[in-house]
Order: sequence, then structure tokens, then C-alpha cells
Amino acid sequence: MIDLLRQLGLTKYESEAYLALLRYGTLDGKQASRHSLVPYSAVHFVLQQLVQKNFAVIVSRKPMRFKAIKPETSLNALVKEKGAELAELKENALRELSKLKHLPLEEEEERVDISAGKQQRFAHAVHLTSQIKKEKLIISMVDVHPLEIFKEEKALIKRGAKGRLIATLADERNMPVLQKFKNIGFKVRHYAPLYGFSLIVYDRKVSTIVVMDPKKREAIYNLKIDSKALSEAFAEYFDFVWKKAKPV
Repeated sequence: MIDLLRQLGLTKYESEAYLALLRYGTLDGKQASRHSLVPYSAVHFVLQQLVQKNFAVIVSRKPMRFKAIKPETSLNALVKEKGAELAELKENALRELSKLKHLPLEEEEERVDISAGKQQRFAHAVHLTSQIKKEKLIISMVDVHPLEIFKEEKALIKRGAKGRLIATLADERNMPVLQKFKNIGFKVRHYAPLYGFSLIVYDRKVSTIVVMDPKKREAIYNLKIDSKALSEAFAEYFDFVWKKAKPV
């Protein structure tokens, strides 16, 4: 049951809390924590997320108590909402990417390097970030972010460059990492429909794409693309998604 709810977009804690509300009815935070696996320190945030995602409603505020929305109501609304979002995203993405054929050809050497593993991915990120002059654009789950990369990102902000991050995950698992990005000067937004890959664009000249094998999350495939034309197209796609994403 938990796996099914997570496939629909709920986190593990949100799934546990929702099942507790379905089983036991109206609950306050302490009761919801006791009847689920959600720590008390996180349960109020989790319950508020269920309200935002239309899986629960607040029935009283003093004390704050929550009640589950019937599954058929929540799931029908979720499927309809996600279907409409993905359909719109698909049409807009196709329209934007179709502009590639109108770009002038430039005399430049284009190169694609393929590698595997986190170490190579992080090595690329440190080196490329250290050379940024204008901006770094990131679409990623960012549940893990090494200190070495953070140091280079902090340095790029200090030297006048800009950084923007679209997080595909924004809950109790990675909120501290997102806060670190905000603290060093990055602008951060969240957009859930994107998953299974990461995209980073460096100065709209070089890009890296990271693809995860859903069956073996430790198996990561990295593509480093030295192409100004493709990087500009990826940056335009980033700008399109940025407008749809919500501030964190």
C-alpha cells in the first residue's frame, strides 16, 4: 500500500500518515504520530502537506486536527491534475524544443562524454562550477550534495554569477539541503512532475545530464555535453519549467 501511494506522488511519511487517518479517523498531530511511523517532530509538516495535496482536511484548529479525504475523491482529483499538468508540459516542451531547427549553425567542436558513478558526476560538477562566469541552472532531486560542490557554488555567487535550482523533491528528506542553497544565494523552486534524471547547465555552454536506473539507484549514468546550441536549448527548457515551479 505504501509503495502504491508513493508511486502516486506521496512521500513515505505522507503515505504513513494518510493511512493512519483512514484507519483511525480524525487525529491530532500526536495521535497521527503514534498510529504511524512518522516522528512527532515531522508529523505536523507532513499533515500540512497532505492538506495541500488534497488528501486530508483540517477539521479544527484548536487543537489542530486532521481528517482523511476519501481515497476515490483524492485519487481522482490527483490523476486529473497530474494528467493536465503533464499534457500541458508536453505540448510546451515540444513547442520550445522545436525551435532548435531555427538556431544558426556555429563553428564549434561538440563533444559528448559518457561515464558512470557518483564520483565522476561530482568531479564534473566541481570542475565546471569553478569555471562559471554567469549562471548555473540545476534540475535535480538534490537529496545528496557534497561539500566540495557547495563551496564552488558559494564562490560563484560571491564573484557575481547567479544560481537557480528546480528541486524535483521538497520534503523532510532534503529540506536542509534546499535551505543551504538558499543561504548561499541560490534561488530555489520545486516542481514535482520531473523525476528520474538531473540536468545542470553551466553558462549555457556546457550541460550534464544524470540518468538513474530505477531498479538500481546506485547505478548512475552521466552525460557531459560540450555544445552551446544544446545547452542553450536546455536553458530555455529550464526557464519554461521555472515559470511553472513553486518557490521553496
